[in-house]
Amino acid sequence: MKRAIALFLLAGLAAGCSATTSQTARPAMSDSDAFALARKRVTESLKDPSSAQFGSEFSRRTHSALGHPWDRVCGTVNGKNSFGAYTGMQVFAYQIADDVVLMGDRAPVICKLDLP
Repeated sequence: MKRAIALFLLAGLAAGCSATTSQTARPAMSDSDAFALARKRVTESLKDPSSAQFGSEFSRRTHSALGHPWDRVCGTVNGKNSFGAYTGMQVFAYQIADDVVLMGDRAPVICKLDLP
């Protein structure tokens, strides 16, 4: 009897573990939706969100490395610092899958963009 209960519990655990994974497939996002989401997230990350001035060009790069999807939007943004002065155009990278904004020194390495 104990053996039957143990087998029943193990079968239930195995069925529950194999049904889904923690990373579910995301629906494909259009470039315009990705750019809009990047603008929103970058704006939210600035000290003065109302001061955001974006450059005229955005780029999107999508590929997979070691089983991890790399879907990112790159561009430039100017915003005000704590003193109320504009900092000048900075390269940003928004990683869609991780919902992470990178700015400053780390973003150009990821985006490989040249500032105008």
